[in-house]
Amino acid sequence: MTVDNCPFCKVAQGIGDAITHPSDIIYQDIYTTAFISPKWWPNNVGYTIIIPNQHYKDMFDLPADIMAHIHITSQKVAKAYLTIFSCDGISVRQHNGAYPLQEVLHYHFHVFPRYHNDQLYALDDHSYRTTVEQRLPYAEKIRAYLEQHEAD
Repeated sequence: MTVDNCPFCKVAQGIGDAITHPSDIIYQDIYTTAFISPKWWPNNVGYTIIIPNQHYKDMFDLPADIMAHIHITSQKVAKAYLTIFSCDGISVRQHNGAYPLQEVLHYHFHVFPRYHNDQLYALDDHSYRTTVEQRLPYAEKIRAYLEQHEAD
């Protein structure tokens, strides 16, 4: 995968494709872009993917200062989930290398709203693709929260 055909590079540029749409973006600064994932798990809908705006293949390629910005963005998103959706907690995860579930070789960081007995990790093989219309209400609520709490 090259930068020219990287779907996450396109997301960072605000370019939609067959899977993602610019309306999925909930937060963007000069270092990171956060967007509602087009893939959901049954009990953890509306989760977020955070990417660096520049193309880095994985954590071994990612500069430490950019990694710090990704974690700052993840903290903002996590606070939004806790407030808006009253979830019980937050899980984050990130994969590197030839992992079987790795679909895009552009560093990305997952932020999941968690609920008691949601079985997120037990249901890994039950993920499904969503539509822009399904994602839009989640994106709008989180985006509005983040804009209102920008200084936090």
